[in-house]
Amino acid sequence: MTEATAPFLLWRASNVSVDHDGRRLIGGSPQRIMTLSPSGARLVAGWFTGEPVGPEPAHQALARRLVEADLALPVGQRRGIGTTDLAVVIPVKDDPEGLTATLAAFDNARLRPPEPGSRTAAVSRIVIVDDGSDPPVDPAIGDRLGVSTEFTVVRRSTSAGPGNARNLGVRYVEAPMIVFVDAGVVVTEDQLHTLADELCIGDTVAAAPRVRSEILPTRLARYERTWSPLDLGQEPGLVGPGRRISYVPSTCLAVRTSALIESGGFDPGLRFGEDVDLVWRLGVRGWVRYVPSVEVTHPPRSTLGGFVRQRYRYGTSAGPLSRRHGWAVAPARLDSRSAATWAALVTGFRLPAALIAVSATVVYIASLIRRGVPPRRAARMVTAGWIGTTRGLALSTARTWWPLAALAATRPRFRLAPCLLIVGWLRRARWRRPVRPNTDRADAGALFPDLGTELALGVVDDSAYALGVWRGSIRARTMKPLLPHIPIGRSRSATER
Repeated sequence: MTEATAPFLLWRASNVSVDHDGRRLIGGSPQRIMTLSPSGARLVAGWFTGEPVGPEPAHQALARRLVEADLALPVGQRRGIGTTDLAVVIPVKDDPEGLTATLAAFDNARLRPPEPGSRTAAVSRIVIVDDGSDPPVDPAIGDRLGVSTEFTVVRRSTSAGPGNARNLGVRYVEAPMIVFVDAGVVVTEDQLHTLADELCIGDTVAAAPRVRSEILPTRLARYERTWSPLDLGQEPGLVGPGRRISYVPSTCLAVRTSALIESGGFDPGLRFGEDVDLVWRLGVRGWVRYVPSVEVTHPPRSTLGGFVRQRYRYGTSAGPLSRRHGWAVAPARLDSRSAATWAALVTGFRLPAALIAVSATVVYIASLIRRGVPPRRAARMVTAGWIGTTRGLALSTARTWWPLAALAATRPRFRLAPCLLIVGWLRRARWRRPVRPNTDRADAGALFPDLGTELALGVVDDSAYALGVWRGSIRARTMKPLLPHIPIGRSRSATER
């Protein structure tokens, strides 16, 4: 039995419901309906109550369909994978304090190989790639900090970017699994092992933890604790274009070495967005999974200038990424009826927009009822779809289209566009409770200086990112990062069998 077909467990995704006969699953992201055969329904009912997915090809195929449709989550038990199976690659540039913090967090006493017969994975090597630091990283830093595992420091005389630094570090690795860790990340050795074990579940080729900003007393740090682009929230899931979780950062990323090499590693031509590009290419070879049960921390930007430059640079990656991945970087994805409705609304044709919206709603509800969904449930699903589309467009307006929305504010006919912009900017004010979507109760009291500061930093955040997107798109000579994607043809998202 290969690792890819080894038994694993399935959890039902949190937004998925099962009809009374057990043959219809409704949920996922994007929302869909999956109709099962009677035998398939019995299998899935057993899996959702704790039975493992067996090695039979038909069972494995059905389990993969559930996972890839975001209807189920793969789960495995900690079992270890040997004694020399995990290597750590740390790129660093001009950050000695961060590097020291990362190495200190590994719990050096436990980096030694385990006792014979132990099933706990061990870190076989740590590779630090000095990407042109000034002064250079001390080659004896491992000895100075008491790191007991094999330790290598590789130096570049000039900086070539984090992607190239990681590729260089891979050359010094023989282990079947690699964890890339940025300098400054606080991740324990036990967490490294947990990520490695996640790679043994199903078709997983990469796994990423939740990356949270450290709690610091500054207003900028408090904002980052809740709204950092590295923090993708509390819900686990599969990662890829068009999914609820479209990317994971390489701030801390566990990868199967074979899949990394087969995919070509990090693209040396990308200075920013190289991790998104790699994750999307890895997703073609297997599952890339977000595992928020493993939580690591990363220091926030210390100055407003650094904060703005980071968001702007993230935005500039959209153009080069669109050259490699096409519409995957589009700011919004709409079906033809939703696109027609919103195009009419934004351009001031409200009566045609209402007629299109009503007809589209009737068509959507009728199609769900034909699939056996009760009328009331169908109406709720369609209403949720329209609300989700509106939220997505408001977010896209704030994150990408705000220059156009600002121009539209001068024309009364187009006043809905600036309204979407304001809604997008105000999204950070929706939860004025002690706990936010990305915030735990334990640290809620230490956050949120005031609503005004939070909203102001949010506008700066969105504006810097949008300017980067426009600049990157112009440089790459592509409009795809600036336009919504409207797929032609029937979508299977709501009709999968």
